Amino acid sequence: MGWFKTKTGKKYLLLILCFILPNFGVFAQDAGQELFMENLCHTCHGLQGKTIYPNYPNLAGHDAMYIRNQFLDIQSKNRKSGLTILMNTFPTISKIKPQEIHDIAAHLSKLP
Repeated sequence: MGWFKTKTGKKYLLLILCFILPNFGVFAQDAGQELFMENLCHTCHGLQGKTIYPNYPNLAGHDAMYIRNQFLDIQSKNRKSGLTILMNTFPTISKIKPQEIHDIAAHLSKLP
């Protein structure tokens, strides 16, 4: 258990930390993007949050709180206009958790 107290152990520990710690930042940064793709949001809203379909809104660059509130309104069926009806029939919508919504909104808000 005291291997990290030796000079060689400290070098290995430093080497391990150099490979592990930067990855945590990458995962945290990309969590919203991964969720955006996994939940197929990009199908209608575009890979970078900019849609190619005229009836679907662009999500990139909007305020994270605005995106989150819109999503929660759609998820709770408080919003029933336009293509929102289609989103409510998509089963994935109801399964996305609040933290995941937060992550997706944060990701989209950072896009140009």
